[in-house]
Amino acid sequence: LFEQAAELPNALIGTVHSLGVKLLQRFAYEAGVSPDLQIMPDTDQQLIFNQSLATVLTEEKVNHIGHLSRQLGFYQQSQSEFDWRREVKTLIDIARVNDFSAEVLEASKKKSFETLAAYLPEPDTEFGNQAADKLKQILQVTLEELEAGADDTKTTADAKNELKNTVRELEYSSELIWEKWVRLVKLKTGARSRDAVQDLVDFAARHESHPQFHADIRDYIYAIFDVAIDAIREYEDYKRKRGLIDYTDMEVKVRHLLAIPSVKAVLAEEIELLMVDEFQDTSPI
Repeated sequence: LFEQAAELPNALIGTVHSLGVKLLQRFAYEAGVSPDLQIMPDTDQQLIFNQSLATVLTEEKVNHIGHLSRQLGFYQQSQSEFDWRREVKTLIDIARVNDFSAEVLEASKKKSFETLAAYLPEPDTEFGNQAADKLKQILQVTLEELEAGADDTKTTADAKNELKNTVRELEYSSELIWEKWVRLVKLKTGARSRDAVQDLVDFAARHESHPQFHADIRDYIYAIFDVAIDAIREYEDYKRKRGLIDYTDMEVKVRHLLAIPSVKAVLAEEIELLMVDEFQDTSPI
């Protein structure tokens, strides 16, 4: 099969990335890239992206997201050390591998909060205005009832200590982080003391309707999205000014290239069969 063997070097056989480079070099004019296309190594790409992220992460933004992370209790809930920057990185990776535009991310930002808010009760401004003072009052009454009761179980003793710590925290900061509200909802006592804490548990459960709770969730989601969008823009601007592309850019450019009618016509004449190996390892793009 000499003729077939001679044709084999013309076959586009290789990884997605190697084929992508060949296509971009061949159709460089249509793709708007240099025929001498070079892809940034992964190490350089990560370094440049980290620099772009650092550029957009002002001290004000870092403090703002850190405050919201503490308010929402992420540091307390996480088994490992919590770092909201990982959330930003995950979001950016998803956005780039799917070729999401800034407009798509802006819409996703709003949709993300709206989807979660659908599981929460409507914000209750009246409750929010009196929540802190009312909580202090109920805490004091509950503590007094527990102290006056005859329940000497360890569970109730632990509950009293937790309530005392909560009272001190309120005196110090005038507000509780939302994770502490949830702990009050899950407060455990001995059987004799359950009625004594029920009003407190019921009141704490209403935190889901606190307007500030909704606002903190919304602001956290928006802040993560905003940092991701700004970092992507900064990174794209850096590469554009220096004529650089990374492997994700290459995939995006090839996807756009294959939508050009003239390119599609040329390849349709040349390619008789397309086979994909290890399809489960492909990304949406």
